[in-house]
This record gives sequence, structure tokens and C-alpha cells, in this order.
Amino acid sequence: MQTLGRIADQATRCARCRSLSGTLCGLSDPASRAEIAAISGQRFVATGQTIIANGEEATVVGTVLAGVLKVSKTLPDGRERIVSLLYPGDFFGQVFNMSAEFAIEAATEAEICVADRSAFEGVLARHPVLARSMLQITTAALAQAREQSLLLSCQTTLERVATYLLVMLERRERMMAELKVRSFKATAASMVPRSDVASYLGTTFETISRHIHYLADRGVIAIIDSSHFEVLDRDGLQSIAGVSSDDVRLFFAQRPGEQVEPKTSHDVVTFTRRIAE
Repeated sequence: MQTLGRIADQATRCARCRSLSGTLCGLSDPASRAEIAAISGQRFVATGQTIIANGEEATVVGTVLAGVLKVSKTLPDGRERIVSLLYPGDFFGQVFNMSAEFAIEAATEAEICVADRSAFEGVLARHPVLARSMLQITTAALAQAREQSLLLSCQTTLERVATYLLVMLERRERMMAELKVRSFKATAASMVPRSDVASYLGTTFETISRHIHYLADRGVIAIIDSSHFEVLDRDGLQSIAGVSSDDVRLFFAQRPGEQVEPKTSHDVVTFTRRIAE
């Protein structure tokens, strides 16, 4: 595993983590939270940097604070397949399992809070509230992964691209609701390269680009640049995707205590480099 970046001070790290709803630390009791703070530290990782390597010992666990991580596996023919994208607030790593089944890398520049896996397992053993929260988060993530796999496997590539845009729109709206911003329209730099989106959706870069232009020609979205897309017709995009609003919400593992405000009918899909900002 590559050496991770510099450590931020504990006060800054914990304040940043508490600003993200539904994080594991936020769901724990003060005693276990203090123990986690004592064994963890914030790291800044560059795009493409490996945090946990596939097949090697999984030495760390942690939470994404900013940016995006990708969970992937290299196939026998050398192709990489992204099975999941992790966003701010998401937990990563495996507990009670020494060997990593998937690689975890930074899809963008990212900030993460990491702890030694063995030490973290000790905290879990001593604090039932934390262990229960860990189980809730893991169960929700498993259900989310199953829903994603079912939905995407039953779609054409155009439907997958449309669904992905809807999911990104939902993610943006949830973030703005969490920040209590009621009226907004924003654009930002691409969160994840189209090559990673293609791997995640099981298609090619060229197919992604072709479908994006098709949606723009239909007047469903407006291409601001190669990484910015304004949704002009949400109902039309949803019709092309062949999914319902409830289907889109299934892409999100609702964390205990999470509150999501009602959505607006029009917004900008953004792939932000630092979605929490």
C-alpha cells in the first residue's frame, strides 16, 4: 500500500466528520467516538492512489470525508471493473477480514479518516452501540449494492447512463437538503472521469459519450462542458432510464437517523470534486 498523505489535526478532522450526516462516528456514543479519534487520522490522497490493494492485507478502515473513492477488481484479462463508488460519509474497508477482496483507490483527490483495522476491531468489541451502528451501515450498504446490481443488469447502456445522471442528481439534492439550501443551481468539475463511469456501468467511454450527446439532442439535458450536465427534463430523463423515483432512491443506503427533504423538479447534475463543499 502506498504511503498516505499528511495528517490533519484531530479537532479539524472530527469537526469535518461530524458535519457529514450518518457517518459511523456520528452514530456512535461519546466513549467509542473518543476511542476512534485516538486511533485514527485524516489523510489527503491523490487521484489514483491505492488505499487498500486487492488481495493484500487490509490494514486500515475509514470514512470518506471529501472526494470519491472507487472499489474495483482487476479481471484475469487485465481489465478493471469498478463495482462501487464511495462518497463523503461512506465507510470503507473490511472488519474481521485480513485479506482485501477488492481494491480501494482514490477516484479523485480525496480526504479520508483512517484507522488501523485491528485497533478498530478492538473498539467495536468494547462498545456495543458502535458495533450495532456498524451492523446497520453494513446491512444498508449490502441492500444498496443488491438493488444497484439488479437495476443496472436489467438495463440497456442508454438506460444505465440516464439512471446514473438521475442518481447524481439525487445525490446533489440530498447534499443541498443536508446543507439546508432550498434554492440552488450549481455546476462543478467532473467528480469521476468518464472512463471510470464506463467501468462502473459496464460499457465503454465512447458509448458514454454517444449517449450523453443523444440525451442532449433530445433536449433532456444540456452539456455545459465534458463534465457538467444540466437536467432540463427530469421526467423525460426518468422515462428514458425506465426507472421510478423510488428506484433511484434505492441507490442510497439510508443511514440511521438520516432525514431527506423533498426534492425540486429541476436541478443541475454535478460531478463535484469535493461534494461536501
